[in-house]
Amino acid sequence: MNGSDLDSCLADVATGDRAAFRQLYKLTASRLNGVLRPMISNRARREEILQEAFVKIWQNAARFDPQRGSAMMWMATVTRRLAIDELRRASPLIQSLDDDEALKNSLAADVPQLEPLGADQLEGCLKLLRSEYRDAVVLAYLKGLTYDQLALSLNRPLGTVKTWVHRGIIDLRECMG
Repeated sequence: MNGSDLDSCLADVATGDRAAFRQLYKLTASRLNGVLRPMISNRARREEILQEAFVKIWQNAARFDPQRGSAMMWMATVTRRLAIDELRRASPLIQSLDDDEALKNSLAADVPQLEPLGADQLEGCLKLLRSEYRDAVVLAYLKGLTYDQLALSLNRPLGTVKTWVHRGIIDLRECMG
């Protein structure tokens, strides 16, 4: 199905056509899950967000304007915004407490001082970082988000998130001594 077919399908969904909605789901669910995968590591939570996205798509299909972009891009935006809301709700620092070792291993190349330190010391140093630095570092190193994904997730310009990660790493190095 091409883009204009998705546009038509979404227009049918806007009229309450359940068969069109089933077809839309069948055609786009895996692609929208791909939007979520780099942002949300927990598979069950990713599935819940995808379900929330399709509910929003069903409820708001009439708001889609093909003059402003493709149906797929509109649906991806709906999905991405829900993922961003989830990331904002769940503090990256709290998420990292369950996976300090993964974060430590991920950061090890950039912060060699981590090697001999324990999770408590890492947590302590992370708490000392400015919150935006901490969020950017944890999302980049534990969640594996790229700079582009960070900028989108944190709703900040690309240069800003690059600076936050860079400064966060410098501050971590200083804290680790």
